[in-house]
Amino acid sequence: MPSFTMRNPQFLSTGLVAPVSVGITAVAEDLYKKTGSPIPRPIVTNAKIDTGADRSVIGKGIALELGLKPVGMCMVDTPSSKNFHCYEYAVRLSFPNDVVWQGTMLELPAAKESIEVLIGRDILGHGVLMYIGYDNSFSLCF
Repeated sequence: MPSFTMRNPQFLSTGLVAPVSVGITAVAEDLYKKTGSPIPRPIVTNAKIDTGADRSVIGKGIALELGLKPVGMCMVDTPSSKNFHCYEYAVRLSFPNDVVWQGTMLELPAAKESIEVLIGRDILGHGVLMYIGYDNSFSLCF
């Protein structure tokens, strides 16, 4: 299984954060290539792992910047609102060490100033997350 490990003495205060790029799926990329259209560049940002989140989310504006079209819509509850309408988008996440995950994510306004992607249990359920608190490290593999 492809994996990556992050170490940071600030994990206790920042949470588990890793660099990630958000891009279009491999299928969408193939369609762009067939039509000769320019492929949208992936957006490089930070992702926070949140084992308390049911669903994974991208920050508002990422889907628009990538030219994504919604593949679904659902209602979610957030700490600050109930029955919030969210669009769902097909994306490809690229983590360090060429670890790639493809699937759908919801679009929500960013919860924290520097966090544009939140990795919830819907993604974590496809892999293995190991947090080693005394080492200030975590590993994620799919």
